[in-house]
Amino acid sequence: MDADKDTYQFHPERTHQGLALVIANFTEGEDRREGADSDLKYMKKTFKRLGFKVDCHENVTKSDLDSLLNGYSGQKLLTSYDCFVFAISSHGMEFVQKDKMGNSVHQHVIKTFDDQFVYTSEILDHFNDTNCKALKNKPKLFFIQACRIPHTKATKTERIKGIGFDSGVHLPSGGDEHDQRTAEDLTDFDGSTCETDTGVC
Repeated sequence: MDADKDTYQFHPERTHQGLALVIANFTEGEDRREGADSDLKYMKKTFKRLGFKVDCHENVTKSDLDSLLNGYSGQKLLTSYDCFVFAISSHGMEFVQKDKMGNSVHQHVIKTFDDQFVYTSEILDHFNDTNCKALKNKPKLFFIQACRIPHTKATKTERIKGIGFDSGVHLPSGGDEHDQRTAEDLTDFDGSTCETDTGVC
């Protein structure tokens, strides 16, 4: 196999090497996820540092997410970027469905802020070579921070109420023994160093 055929050449003269769509759900409300706001903050900083143009959204409904996916996958503007990133932090669940052949297939869904669900596979399909020609043969990265709790561990009523979903991760608020980040990690992405007691910008 010719390795050059599997290597994408980036264009260093571009202002932004890639475009990142970043979403964090349940930063507030009854089903709030601990650390969701930090997910949004640090994903934004990370991708900006890597040279991406970043578009952030918070607590999106299913309609919001559908609009974002349809809007981005259909944008000819994407031809101006060498790479695309989709990153979402939300609640999620995994269950088993039967395909046309009767085989059991594991499906993963992501919960939106209005208690609706979107298949992870649907998100990926929006940006395949058929549905998003502007990104054909370009690197596409998907980061899904969402629980994969089995369907059998939560009833339909419980799922509607948000029971059975991950509650997020509690981040330690103090104490050097919990913070093993380097000086570079504690440096904000504009070059300034964090001045809070915990080192969190």
